[in-house]
Amino acid sequence: MSNGSPSSASMFSYAEGVSISGGNFTINTPTSIMSVLQPSAVIASPIDQLRAHCALNAVLNSSERFNAPRCEPQTREAIIQEILDWINEKLPFATMLWLHGSAGVGKSAIAQSISELCRRNQTYGASFFFSRTEVTSGRNDGDRVLPTLVYQMAQAIPALLQLIQAVIELDRAIFMYTRALQMERLLVQPLLSLQPQPSESRSKGLRRFFKRHFSTGSKPGFKPCLIVVDGLDECSDIDAQCDLLRLFATAVTRLNLPIRFLISSRPEAHITQTFKRDVTIPVQLLNLGQDRNVNKDIRLFLARRFEDIRHGHPIGPFLPTPWPPPEVLDALVKRSSEHFIFPSIVMEYVASVHHHPIDRLNIILDLRPAPDGHNPYATLDALYRHIFSAVPKHHLEKVLCLLGLINLQNQSNIPKMAFGLFPMFVESPDNEDSPYAYAQKELIERMLELRPGEVEMILASLLSVVECQDTIRVLHASIFDFLCDSLRAKEFHVDLSEAHTTILHYFIREEGRLAFYTSDPVGRHPAPAHPTYIFQHLNFFMFHLSYVRAPVSTTIINYLRSFNLLYNIALSKEVLERSFRSDTKSYHAEVFKLITAMGFFFEWLRAHSANATGQAGLRLDYHTNRITAALSACYRKDVQIPKARLFQDDRAHLEQYTVFQFLELFNTATQYSVTSIQSRTSELPRWVLLSPWGDPSE
Repeated sequence: MSNGSPSSASMFSYAEGVSISGGNFTINTPTSIMSVLQPSAVIASPIDQLRAHCALNAVLNSSERFNAPRCEPQTREAIIQEILDWINEKLPFATMLWLHGSAGVGKSAIAQSISELCRRNQTYGASFFFSRTEVTSGRNDGDRVLPTLVYQMAQAIPALLQLIQAVIELDRAIFMYTRALQMERLLVQPLLSLQPQPSESRSKGLRRFFKRHFSTGSKPGFKPCLIVVDGLDECSDIDAQCDLLRLFATAVTRLNLPIRFLISSRPEAHITQTFKRDVTIPVQLLNLGQDRNVNKDIRLFLARRFEDIRHGHPIGPFLPTPWPPPEVLDALVKRSSEHFIFPSIVMEYVASVHHHPIDRLNIILDLRPAPDGHNPYATLDALYRHIFSAVPKHHLEKVLCLLGLINLQNQSNIPKMAFGLFPMFVESPDNEDSPYAYAQKELIERMLELRPGEVEMILASLLSVVECQDTIRVLHASIFDFLCDSLRAKEFHVDLSEAHTTILHYFIREEGRLAFYTSDPVGRHPAPAHPTYIFQHLNFFMFHLSYVRAPVSTTIINYLRSFNLLYNIALSKEVLERSFRSDTKSYHAEVFKLITAMGFFFEWLRAHSANATGQAGLRLDYHTNRITAALSACYRKDVQIPKARLFQDDRAHLEQYTVFQFLELFNTATQYSVTSIQSRTSELPRWVLLSPWGDPSE
């Protein structure tokens, strides 16, 4: 027997498809001689050898896929009909359709439903449903696709079986060759041999072919043959994905038979580029992202699943009516972002018979905390982690920063003034009710200091969740819930403090174009005509600064040391009086805005005073406490505004003061009787104004 040496070999070392059924053998090794009595050898049949290279768990009706996703009745009707029309189009040659869409949009459910319909109509030929998670069964193996399709086609068309068996019998090593050679010998050439002969008319030949090999009735008519490859992007080998696409395209150009290749995948960069590079590939495109009926279909899906809970859950008879109310359905539809994966995961979670459905729905709606260690979105998180794991490490930091910027600009709880400085950043999409998050690519390039084309490059691995043209569009609202939760996202966590810092750095870089920045003498920059100019920039800077956590960048610290705060306050006062001399209510409203902006800034100073050292730290801490009292300068509606030092009329001596000098100066501003500002603390500070006559901005 062999001692395990790499040089030892057996007579069957490189054999395939061999079983032993008899015989008497002697095995010689460097260390021993052993006689072995075995039954004689039997060569496996060609069809058995073909089957051994298949992944039969990937086919339409495999036991592993007994609960495969499929379209809910009365949903996706327009999309399904469009695909059926393409299949049944009376073209006597092969065609290919690429069904593409972002992750979780419902491609596999449509591919499953189409396959089942064609099976009932006797126009189904073969299928391969990829799965990145089913590794042991070969459903992510690109080398198993062609044998699996060939095996099914041989079952569907008896005449093909004989031809395929003959090829394997002639060359038992066929499965060790390239995919291109396997495609040519096992599928294309056998199908070509079944095509109408040149001496026959095309219509007569096609009728003869389908009557003999496909049709079961006395009137065969026109019956195409569908081959489905679903989830091509889930193949473990990117090169294999592109290779298979090219092979299918080659088959389409050569087959004068109505074979229909339906390929579904995410629009990954390498797949998209394969189509773009080879313009000769005859493919029809169908983008699921353009389905206008999807929200209606998602709502129908949700309503039926909630009805199933009412009739099938132990708590069902005790649920209130209606449950859930229509506004909850609306909220779930909106959070779905036109993708079925979110409602599917939510309803599977809510429907658990071991938990109260109302409690579980409230967890989804953030009305009830989830138990410790419990994640209702575990399936969704696994998908997102798989997608982000494809981002090259040297791009990941910029990708996360970019997504943080987009998330900030689309958060409903952030005031518009936070982005008012950059109008391009808040440009509304055509559809105001769109569930997607948007940002302008040109501005993102400037903020991140990227060269033209680099945004497309760093997002190339995320095309299944992000669209990038002139506008960057994030296709899943739930992706930000994932990214902003450090426990869920882990190494893909987006720190929004970094996004605020990035915005401030861009703000500071652009200061040369803005009159707002003024540590120069007063006359250098003339006063603007309207206070909105000042407030827009002041509010912008102070708002984002309030979200920046320590350690603060040197860029921001250096800017603060040269920022002439008193000049801007005095200038604001001057413009306010000039603009609203006869409009008391508007005057109060603008004062409210100014004080709120100061509130952001001083709260930030207070939060960071602990990080200062020595005398500077003591001075900062002392004066930020004193300045809090100064922010009580809110005025009653019927009282003339007092001249506190905060609104000093005399600007002549203030022009050289920096922020830190201003803190030393500002220590006697509490002599007036005024209403107060209180700090309301949640995760981050907010300032609210309390006055006897309400919010003056109303």
